[in-house]
Amino acid sequence: MYLFFESICYENDAFQNLEMHQARIEKTLIANGMKPFFDLEKVLECSNLNAKFQPLKCRISYDDSAYFILFEPYKPKVHKKIKLVENLDFDYYFKFEDRKYFKKILAANPEFDDVITTQNGFLTDSTYANLAFFDGQSWFTPLNCLLKGTKRELLLEKKLISTAKIHQNDLSNFQSFSLINAMRDLDIKYPTKIIYQ
Repeated sequence: MYLFFESICYENDAFQNLEMHQARIEKTLIANGMKPFFDLEKVLECSNLNAKFQPLKCRISYDDSAYFILFEPYKPKVHKKIKLVENLDFDYYFKFEDRKYFKKILAANPEFDDVITTQNGFLTDSTYANLAFFDGQSWFTPLNCLLKGTKRELLLEKKLISTAKIHQNDLSNFQSFSLINAMRDLDIKYPTKIIYQ
């Protein structure tokens, strides 16, 4: 079984944000005592995609010596109820293939579409995405996220979002929020009232 994975968006006949995905792969391998050994651009240019259905989700599973690529059509999930769950002990610094923790908390809350973890009441991430909150003028993303997602980093670099410590008691200050990851942008918004405890 591979140790890590990366999800990359293929849209408008191009792979999106490859530079940041490559940087995260290299950082992940080096931080775990491994040596980077493949170049995303070279690997993916051999895909020869002629996809009628876009966007596509490109999932690359990898470890220190091998990788596996899978393409699948992407359709964003629609959420109606999201629960806040406090968990001080969990961290997810790297994009591990092992996602037992997320599966466990989702299974424990079957009446909800997703779960957002908090630490001392401060919001981190959902089970598969970073967060961005809109106050009517500006977007803010939780400072203490579990994983520094590539879309989050891109939006920060472009100054479209800013970091802030966001406590669950602050949710009434925001009009809506967005789940953001490699496949989802800020145009997917939900009213903050769908977050329940």
